[in-house]
Amino acid sequence: MNAVLQYVLYVGILVAISVPLGIYMSKVMDGEECIVSRVLGPVERGIYKLLRIDPNENMSCCGRESMCIPPSTCSIWGA
Repeated sequence: MNAVLQYVLYVGILVAISVPLGIYMSKVMDGEECIVSRVLGPVERGIYKLLRIDPNENMSCCGRESMCIPPSTCSIWGA
């Protein structure tokens, strides 16, 4: 009985957060400003300034590939 209750609760939570999460993802993909970007925007800009990153500059092909290597390496080695 406990397992059934946990399953129902889990599915209920997933259904409850799907609509707000979908609205948030739609705003992010369309480039609209949302609550999270207002709160974390200054933090993100501060990190960009600290690391001397231009947010308007497009990333090159080699840059994209080099950003995929560390997570892939960690997943292979199990770190």
